[in-house]
Amino acid sequence: MIFLNAPRFISTALVRCNHLDEHHFLANPYTSIFLIQEGRGEVYNGEQLLSISERDLLVIHPSTEYRIRATTEICIRGVLISIDGLHFSGLAQGLLFEPHLQPILRIGEDFHKINRFFSDIHKEATATGVGFLDLIASMLQTLLILLFRLTEHHLRSSTNSISHIAKAYIEQNYQKDLSLVDLAEIVYVSPYHLSHLFK
Repeated sequence: MIFLNAPRFISTALVRCNHLDEHHFLANPYTSIFLIQEGRGEVYNGEQLLSISERDLLVIHPSTEYRIRATTEICIRGVLISIDGLHFSGLAQGLLFEPHLQPILRIGEDFHKINRFFSDIHKEATATGVGFLDLIASMLQTLLILLFRLTEHHLRSSTNSISHIAKAYIEQNYQKDLSLVDLAEIVYVSPYHLSHLFK
């Protein structure tokens, strides 16, 4: 886990979206992270249609546009934070997730702790009291450490699962002519990512 640049808070916003309207996250030069506090729905980035629900964290890569809508009567509600220079992953050149992986992190039992930081950062940014930027910087640093830990666990879990499936497939099909591309298609990752798992 490394920082490629020093993360810097840019902006925050409350997001609400019902089942009748779509909310558009427009492309911008920053990484944005959207914590879904309530509701469930779908998010579409032109290539993937993904399901999201309460306690999910959606990572919006720089220069990427997403559309989101609720799939129930309950509005999707959450906090969006945009950060400049946010680069962290188990892979040295990656963002929070590699583009071919789902850009969603399941928060689980850490939801209340992480939700508090999102809410407090938004509150400070909108109140703009004395020293609010210093407080945001401090809270953002703590929040990113928590997200680092979750991401590390997520990548470790998915890597173990991918390795297990790929090895089982090789054992069952050892007599065939297998390529890295064939294996990558089986486990739904890029050949580049798969090659690094077996180093």
